[in-house]
Amino acid sequence: MVLIVAAAQVRDAPSLRGPELRERALQRAQETGIDPREARRIVAAEAFAADLDRQIDQRTLEQLRNGALIGLVALLLLSVLIGYFVSGLVLRPVSQITSRARELYARAPDLSGRIDLGGPDDELKELSDTLDAFLVRTESAVESQRRFLADASHELRTPLATAQTNLDVVLSDPTATTSDYRGAATIAREQMRRMGRLVSDLLFVERASARRPETIIAADLVGEIVAELTPRAEGREITLVSQQTNGAAYAYREDVRRALTNLIENAIVHNRAGGTVRVSSAMVDGMLDIAVEDDGPGIDPAQQEEIFRRFHRAGHGEGTGLGLAIVKELMERMGGSVELSSGNGSGARFVLHVPDAPRDQPVT
Repeated sequence: MVLIVAAAQVRDAPSLRGPELRERALQRAQETGIDPREARRIVAAEAFAADLDRQIDQRTLEQLRNGALIGLVALLLLSVLIGYFVSGLVLRPVSQITSRARELYARAPDLSGRIDLGGPDDELKELSDTLDAFLVRTESAVESQRRFLADASHELRTPLATAQTNLDVVLSDPTATTSDYRGAATIAREQMRRMGRLVSDLLFVERASARRPETIIAADLVGEIVAELTPRAEGREITLVSQQTNGAAYAYREDVRRALTNLIENAIVHNRAGGTVRVSSAMVDGMLDIAVEDDGPGIDPAQQEEIFRRFHRAGHGEGTGLGLAIVKELMERMGGSVELSSGNGSGARFVLHVPDAPRDQPVT
């Protein structure tokens, strides 16, 4: 169709003039031997066809350019829509975590809530689970602090009330003698000492996070503590001995020392007259194990978990009730543990499992 229209336009077109056209027509006439006028028409038709081709090419290029531009704009809009949709899917869990975190913050100090993000096990799910684990530990710590404050208040109230009652009785008695005042003062002094030990124990645990690890030689540490506590053991007719002691650990010396001292003191207090307390150590599975054994009445299996609770006192109730609780807490802080094996009438054996601490990190 385009060729027919072009032929008609060429046929009906007026004679073209110009030096270049005449020159090309004469050259064509000489080469082909045709009439110069016919050669001029042929040259004009060829020029018109060439010009038409150029116009067609130009229009085609313009259409391609316009189409490409429209396609690019459409592709850009489509990519924006797809990106918005995909980003919404990807960021939806982040929005859920943020929204849930705000809800939990608004519920403070209630820490029982959790983010509990569902979905696949990807990085966001891992982040949510980590935050939930942190909330569990925080809730446990806060609850422990609440119980601790309540128990500490009770434990401090008892010696204060005892001392105050005895002093009030003596002061309100006009016939009280010097011996009565001395007796009340003695009771008050003992209660003050008890509160002092309690406060000292609490401060020791609180300051544990500021200590740093160092190399512990088991034989040196055990020998030092045994020598220190031997007079106290002899005063109770108890034999305190260190048996085979070997091994070493890079750990928190003051914490291990306090834990071991508490265990030995506990063994001395609860041993039978004429009994023996044996202390030994060895390396087991990469850990330094320090054992303390006594010949006492043993511990009822039903009470073995309870004795590690703060302010629990067995038997005659000596001490602050924090000794074994401190042992357990100090060992768990350093990533270790304390193990108890005992039975009624068979004595008790406590074992401290002391791990190596990180070389560049304080206890947390």
